[in-house]
Amino acid sequence: MKLALALALLARVAWAEPITIHGDDIAWRLDLPPGWEAADPPELPAGRALAAYTSDGRQLLVARLRINTDGAYDGKSAYFAGVEDGVQKETLSYHRLAGGAHKLGKRRRLPAFDLWYRGERAIHGARFVFLRGYVVVLRIDLPEARTVERAAKRLLESFQPG
Repeated sequence: MKLALALALLARVAWAEPITIHGDDIAWRLDLPPGWEAADPPELPAGRALAAYTSDGRQLLVARLRINTDGAYDGKSAYFAGVEDGVQKETLSYHRLAGGAHKLGKRRRLPAFDLWYRGERAIHGARFVFLRGYVVVLRIDLPEARTVERAAKRLLESFQPG
C-alpha cells in the first residue's frame, strides 16, 4: 500500500507540465504538476499579478513589483535579510523554516532568494528573482501543512527565466 502511494506521488511529480508566464520583457518557466488550475489573478495593493493558480486549497501567485534591486546584484546579505524582514512584518506568527540566496539563469547572473516560512496557519514559500529595478515573486501557500511538501519545493524551484 505504501509503495503504491509513493508511486502515485512520483507519477504526479513526474508529469509536471512546463508552462510559460509572460512578463513585460521576460518569459518565466514553471513546472506545474497535475491538479493545478489557472485562477483569476488578484488585484494587488502594489505591483502587478502576472498569473495565479489553485489546487485543493493551495494557492500560487506570480507577481511583479518595482523595487530597488541594487543590493541583490551586489550580493549583500543585508539586502536579502531586509527582504525577509519585510515578509516577516507582513506575516502573523512568522517562523522561518529555510531560505537562501543564489543565482539563476543560463549564465547564473540573476540574483534570487528563496524563503520558506510558517505563518497565518499555513506554510508559505516564496522565490524572489531580482531584475534591474524590479522583482518577480512566486509565492505558494500551503494551508494547514505541517511540513514543506517535496512537490511544492520542486514547484517553487522550477520557477526560472524561460
